[in-house]
Amino acid sequence: MLIKKLTLKNFKQFKEMTVDSFPHGLIGLVGKNGAGKSTIFEAIYYSLFGKPLSGAIGHLRNDHSENEPVSVIMEFEEKGELYRVIRGMRGKSNAPDASLHINKPELGAHHFELLAETSTPVNREIYKILRIDANSFKNSFFAQQKETAGIISGTPAKREESFKKMLGFDKYDDLVNKITIYIKSYEAEAEAIKKYLIGDEVVAENKEKIAALEISLAAIKVSLEDLTKQAEVKRKEKDLQAEKVNKLEEIRIKFTELGKKITKNETSIANSKEHIEKLIQEIARLEQIAADINLKSKVVDEYKKINTEIEGLNHEKNKKIQFDEINKGLEKARSSRNKTNSEFEVESKELEKLPDYASKINTKENLLSEKKEHISTQRERENELQASIQSISDELKTKQKRLEKVVKLGADGNCPECERPLREHQPKLVEKYESEIKALLTKKRVLDEKYQDASAQRKTKESEIEDVENNLKELRQKLALKEQKSLLIEEKQKKIAEFDAQIQTAELDIAALGEIKFDQKMLDKAQERLAEIKLRYDKYQKMLGEVKALDKTKSSKSDEENKLKEYETELKNLQKEQNSLSFSEESLKAEKEALVKISDIVEDLTDSIHKIELEISETNSNMKQLNESLEQDAKKRVEHKAKLKDINDFKVFKEVIADYRTKMITNAIPHVAIEADKLFAELTGGRYAGLEITNDLEININREGRTVPLSTLSGGEKDLAAICLRVAISREIVNSLSGGKIGFLAFDEVFGAQDEERRELLLQALQQLSEHFKQVFVVSHNGDVEAELPNRVSIMKRGKFSVIDKIIDNN
Repeated sequence: MLIKKLTLKNFKQFKEMTVDSFPHGLIGLVGKNGAGKSTIFEAIYYSLFGKPLSGAIGHLRNDHSENEPVSVIMEFEEKGELYRVIRGMRGKSNAPDASLHINKPELGAHHFELLAETSTPVNREIYKILRIDANSFKNSFFAQQKETAGIISGTPAKREESFKKMLGFDKYDDLVNKITIYIKSYEAEAEAIKKYLIGDEVVAENKEKIAALEISLAAIKVSLEDLTKQAEVKRKEKDLQAEKVNKLEEIRIKFTELGKKITKNETSIANSKEHIEKLIQEIARLEQIAADINLKSKVVDEYKKINTEIEGLNHEKNKKIQFDEINKGLEKARSSRNKTNSEFEVESKELEKLPDYASKINTKENLLSEKKEHISTQRERENELQASIQSISDELKTKQKRLEKVVKLGADGNCPECERPLREHQPKLVEKYESEIKALLTKKRVLDEKYQDASAQRKTKESEIEDVENNLKELRQKLALKEQKSLLIEEKQKKIAEFDAQIQTAELDIAALGEIKFDQKMLDKAQERLAEIKLRYDKYQKMLGEVKALDKTKSSKSDEENKLKEYETELKNLQKEQNSLSFSEESLKAEKEALVKISDIVEDLTDSIHKIELEISETNSNMKQLNESLEQDAKKRVEHKAKLKDINDFKVFKEVIADYRTKMITNAIPHVAIEADKLFAELTGGRYAGLEITNDLEININREGRTVPLSTLSGGEKDLAAICLRVAISREIVNSLSGGKIGFLAFDEVFGAQDEERRELLLQALQQLSEHFKQVFVVSHNGDVEAELPNRVSIMKRGKFSVIDKIIDNN
C-alpha cells in the first residue's frame, strides 16, 4: 500500500491542507511540537477505518471550525490499483459520511468510479482490498519511539507485553479474562438455581396429593349436580308465585289511583260550590256601586282645575330658585377672579427676577463632555497596561513552572518539550529560564509603576467630573423650579379668563329670567285644597274600576256552574270503575307470604350450592399450586442442566484460546527473530548476525563468533536492532493476515535524544529501509535530523491553524 494524495478540511489543527503527491523513499514530516505532524497519520487511519487512533470521534474536528463539515480525502495504491476514499462528519452530532472510488485510467487519468457509500459498506470494501483490520493496521504500519524502545528494554515480562500488543495477541488475553468472568457468573447463576430445586421425595409426595384431590373432587361434583336440580325445580315454583303477586300488585296500584282521583274530584265539587256562592255576593255588591257612581262625577272637574292652578304657581317658584342659584355663583366667581389676579401679578414679578439657568447648564454640559472624553482615553491606557501586565504574569508563571520542573528532573530527566534526556543541557536550560524570569520581572515592575500613575490621574479626573455633575444637578433643579413657576402663572391666566366667562354667562342668565312674581302662601293653600279633592277623586276612580268588572264576574259565575256539573258526572264514573276491580288486601297478603316461603327454600339451596362450588374451587386451586410447583421444578432442573453445560463449554473454549494464544506466540517469535536477523545483518554490513529471541524473550546477538546479550551493544546499534525488530513485527502481522507486502512504514519520533553519531547511524539505516519499502515516513522536530532527510514535508502553525510550509522531493 502506498499513500499518493491527502486532502484535509477542518481536521484537527488543519483548516484546509492538500499534499498532491507524497514522495517515495524516506520522507520526513518535520516541524515544531504541536504543528500537526502526527495528525497526518491520524488522517490516514481515519480515512481507512472511519475512527480516530484514540479518543472520541468529535475530537477530530478543528476547534475553530464552528460546526463546519469535516472531511478527509485520501488516494492510495494497492496491488496496482488506485483508490480514493472520502470520509467526513457533519452537524453537531458528527453524522458520518463515507464513499470509496476506484480509478479507471481507460476512461481518463482522473476518472474514478464509485465502489461503496456510507460507513459500513466502505469499511467492508476496504477490508477486502487491504485484508487487514484497524488494530492490526495500527500495529503494523505505525511505530512510536516508546513502543520501539519497549521491544529491547525492560524485563522479559514487559517485553512479552510489548510483543503481544504489537502482534495483536493481547486480544487473546482479553478474551481469556472475559471467559473467566463468564464462567464465574454462570457458576453463581447455577448455584442460585439449585437453591430453588425441590427434592425427589417432595415431588412424589405432591403427585400423591394431586391424585387424592382428584378423587375427592369427583364425589363433590356429584353432590353439586343433585342440589342444582332441586334448586331449578324450586326456582320455577318461585317464578309462578311471583307472577301471581305481581298481578295483584298491579290491580292494587290501579285501585289506589282511582281512589285518589275520586277524593280529588270530591274536593273540586266542594270548592266549586263555595266559589259560586262568593260570585253571587260580589255581583250584588257591584250592582249597588253602579247605582251610586253618577252622584259623584263632578269631582273630576274640581281635580283638573286645582292642578292647573298649582302648575302656574310652581313655574314662578322655579324661576325664583334659578335666580338665587345664578346670583350666588356670580358673587363667588367675582371673588375668585379678584384673588387669582392678585396672585398672578405677584408671581409674574418674581419670575422676571430669576437668572437664565439654561445657558449656564449648556456651558457646564460642554465642560463635562470634554472631561469624560479625556477620562475614557485614560481608561483605555489603563486597560492596555493591565493587559500587558497580565500577559507578562502568565508568561512568568509558565517560565517559573518550567524552571521548577527542569530543576526537579535534574540532568538525568527527559526534556518536557522534546522528551530527550537533558544531561549537559540542564544547567544551560536553568540559566536560560532564570534570565528570562528576571527580565520579565523588571518589565512587569516598570509597567506596574506606569499603571499606578495612570490610575491616580484617572481618579483626579473622576473627582472633577463628580463636582461638575453635582453643579449641573443643582442648576437643573433650579431650572425645573423656574419652569414650574412659569407653568403656574400660565394656569392662573387661564383661570382669570375662565372666571370672566363665568361672570358674563351669569349676568346674561339673570337678564333672561325677567320679572319674578311668586307667593309661597298662595301655593301652600292650593296644595291643601288639592289633597282634599284628591281623596274624593281617587275614591271615584276606584268605583269606576270595580263597576267595569261586573260583566266579567257574571260570566265567571256561569262558567263555574258548568264546571260543577262536569265534576259530578266524572265522580259517578270513577266510583263505578273502582267497584268493578273487586280488589282485596287480605288475598294480596296471603300470596306474598307464600312467595316468601318458597324464596327461603331457594336461598337455602343456593347457599348449599355456593359452599360446594367454593370447596371445588379450593380443591382446584390446591391442585393447580401443586402442578405449578412440579412444572416450575422441572423447568429449573432443565435450566440448571443447561447452565452446567454452558460452564463446561466455556472452560473448554478457554483452554482452546489459551492453547491457541501460546501456539501463535511460539510460532510468531521465531519468524520475527529470523526477519529481524536478516534486516539487522544487512543494515550493519554483515558485522552482526544470528539475532535470536529465546523462550524467555531474551534477545541475543552473534558478535565475533560469540552469542552475547543485545544490551552489550552500543546505543546506536541497539536503536538499529529495535527498528529491525519493529519492522519484522510489522511484516509478521501483514503476512499472517493478508499475505501481502508492506508498502509504507511510519515512525513517530524514533530519534529521541540520540547523540550525533547515533542519529547518523539511524538515518543511514532508515535510508536502507527505504530500499525495502517504497515509503518510509519519519516524524521529527529535531532540526539536526531535518537537514539530513532527503524528502520532507514541512508543517508549521500559522495563526490558529496548521499549514504545509513546503514539500521537498529529491526523487
